[in-house]
Amino acid sequence: TFNELHFKMQTFNELHFKMQTFNELHFKMQTFKELYFKIQTFNELNSKSQIFKELYFKIQTFNELNSKSQIFNKLHFKMQTFKELHFKTQQFNLHFKTQTFNELHFKTQTFNKLYFKTQTFNEFHFKTQTFNLHFKTQTFKELYFE
Repeated sequence: TFNELHFKMQTFNELHFKMQTFNELHFKMQTFKELYFKIQTFNELNSKSQIFKELYFKIQTFNELNSKSQIFNKLHFKMQTFKELHFKTQQFNLHFKTQTFNELHFKTQTFNKLYFKTQTFNEFHFKTQTFNLHFKTQTFKELYFE
């Protein structure tokens, strides 16, 4: 019975050892599960981080495009304003040239009238001179023949 007891003790020791080994394996399994969970959580966070980075990049790209669009709109507005000013300047220049032409035309007309009156005056003066000469000639003839 001592032998039996010894045998049972040996068996108990083996079971105890196996139980210890099982507990260690179980602990390692728990540690592995926790580590696996942490890796999964990290992978999910990393995936979300990538999505966030892509979204952030798209937002930055949108902001840059929006900024460029604003600059383009301001430039376009200034260009339109410049075109309007240029058009008004052209109209003003045309008006000025028309006015200058009208003044020149008026002066030409005035000159032509003055020239015509001068010509008329010269003709009248010539006729007067001719008449005076004729009168003097007549008077001279009368004086000479009397």
